[in-house]
Amino acid sequence: MGRRPGSKYSPDDPDREEIARIRERELREIPKKLAPCIREEKKGTIAYCACGESEKDPYCDGSHARKNTGKQPKIVELKEDRKMAWCMCKKSEIMPSCNGSHAKYRMLKRELEEGLDTSVHDSIQGKNIRMTQSMRDNLKAWRDEQKKLEEEKKNKENPPPSH
Repeated sequence: MGRRPGSKYSPDDPDREEIARIRERELREIPKKLAPCIREEKKGTIAYCACGESEKDPYCDGSHARKNTGKQPKIVELKEDRKMAWCMCKKSEIMPSCNGSHAKYRMLKRELEEGLDTSVHDSIQGKNIRMTQSMRDNLKAWRDEQKKLEEEKKNKENPPPSH
């Protein structure tokens, strides 16, 4: 019996044991914490936990060294007091700040627990990565254009002395 994205795996599927092993591995890879930590932070230096093992998460307590996680804390320098949305899933592309990546993992966890086919996520993730890169490229081009316009305006207001 065939499967389609979003359908439950058939109980008579000859690959069900392999599917169960894959599902268990994928569930282990899903972050433990699936929501950001919103805090008012004071100006200064903060060691953000990048491994997710800290008892004081989002702050580093040295657990990465004790547990040999292979990850190091991210040192954050806040130039002023501000509210921070700390990434707790450790999957954000703009760590230590949350970018909403946890939502994808929350959905994936639910689908894996329900035994749904999650192969469609790889294709969506690839599209999202390409879209994010395109947005970054567009933003860079826009900033370059703004810089160029500012320089032209400055040159018009203060023309170089003629000889």
